[in-house]
Amino acid sequence: MARNTLWAVCERQAHGRLIIQHDNQWWDQVIWAQGAWTHFLVTGDREFLLLAYEAVAESLAAMRRTRFNERFGLFEGPSVLCDGIAGYPEPPYDPKVSSSFILDHPGGDNVMCLSTNCVAYQAYRCAAWMAGQLGRPATETSPFTETAGRLREAIQRHFWMPAKSTYGCFIHGRGPLAGKLDDSQEGMGLAYAILFHVAEDDQVRSILRTVHIQPKGIVCAWPHFARFNDARPGRHNVLVWPMASGMWAHAAAKAGAVARFASEMTNTAAMANASQFRLLGKLQWMSADANAPALRHVKPRSLSSALGCNSGRCLGLRRCVLRRRRATAPRRWRRRKPHRCAALRSSAPTSSTLSSTPGP
Repeated sequence: MARNTLWAVCERQAHGRLIIQHDNQWWDQVIWAQGAWTHFLVTGDREFLLLAYEAVAESLAAMRRTRFNERFGLFEGPSVLCDGIAGYPEPPYDPKVSSSFILDHPGGDNVMCLSTNCVAYQAYRCAAWMAGQLGRPATETSPFTETAGRLREAIQRHFWMPAKSTYGCFIHGRGPLAGKLDDSQEGMGLAYAILFHVAEDDQVRSILRTVHIQPKGIVCAWPHFARFNDARPGRHNVLVWPMASGMWAHAAAKAGAVARFASEMTNTAAMANASQFRLLGKLQWMSADANAPALRHVKPRSLSSALGCNSGRCLGLRRCVLRRRRATAPRRWRRRKPHRCAALRSSAPTSSTLSSTPGP
């Protein structure tokens, strides 16, 4: 199923080489590389890896040609989670534009976001690991590693805010604020910075210390933009999205912040339980306010939300926090023993050693 799902979003180009399918939401497509790399780690399928490497290399090359900002050394495009204009202040939000789609607002296609560049950085690392596993020469592997290194340096240089001990959300690409960093907190971006080792160890500790968490968990973006408030929150602003909660919980666990992990998963479980679980897997976004109803909107068949709600399983917990009859967290958070899969005993780096795999 995983293999078929990955191939379902790829296509052959005119010259015959594979590439991730193109559409008008290019900015997070290369997260496919992480999914493909993880699939190889679990299955050891080298035939799959050969074709996946081709798709990742072609996709990165295409994105570099069309969406790379040479001045900043960053990729342009909205954030991973925020395809809606509610996830951005004014500008790029234009009150004269009625559309809620980010690309319909002036400059929406030129913003440079933390999460999107973290994903691109990880995609380059995955490409390097794939090339290494396939025995490709250093002349082919090194460009991926070197590009990843330069991208990480650009993220650190342009997004890190020493005075606030955290990363900013996005950089304006054009207009009167071109080049200015918006200092809002992007929940998904902070999670990816930790998960993909963009942040140094001391930065991770700073992020965990300074991150803003609402009563019901981390939110898409903080604080409220000027046109929103607690009574009228923006859909991609101060609201809890299960996929962002899942990524943040994963990042907290990876950093050893057990209390933050437990709190995030418990909040997610409580909201799902309050929605009577008949909606589990359909939760799209929820109010972050402690006194608001648990569920504010339902999007049927929302796979990404289901994945966020089930992040506990993805982390290898012995007991899943999402119980049909209980909203409280398990008394003890325990990890399963590593999966005894032949692929994970091979020479390929395992999922547990990804963090120690030499980066750029």
